[in-house]
Amino acid sequence: MQLKNKMLSMLILPLGILLNQPITQDNSITEPQIWDNPSKIEVIEKYASEYNIDPVLIEKVMLCESSGNPNAINNHEPNNVPSVGIMQFQRKSFDYMSSKMGENLDFYSYHDQIKLATWAISNNMGRNWSCYRKVTGK
Repeated sequence: MQLKNKMLSMLILPLGILLNQPITQDNSITEPQIWDNPSKIEVIEKYASEYNIDPVLIEKVMLCESSGNPNAINNHEPNNVPSVGIMQFQRKSFDYMSSKMGENLDFYSYHDQIKLATWAISNNMGRNWSCYRKVTGK
């Protein structure tokens, strides 16, 4: 029985990691919690209001890019540079857009990624995200 449980946990744990879902102590996968931190919604609403853009658009782009995971990393980009974070920025793009915005933002902060992406999308830079193109059809 122990061997069966051990083998089962060896299968479930990688599956949970692959699906980016929390694993409970008994190695079962919990239900997805996209909004595990309500402040994500508040951040989107704050900057959508500030930059006069539909918060639903920002939410859709974010969910498409990272499923709402601030720790998401995509190592499979065509240019071999990983995209990181809740809005899936590449470092060079993040730094460029931050300088255009005139702010010194934290690349690893989901708050700053949402702020910058919302600003960028409101300033006609949405096409930098494949999910923006997918969501809007533009």
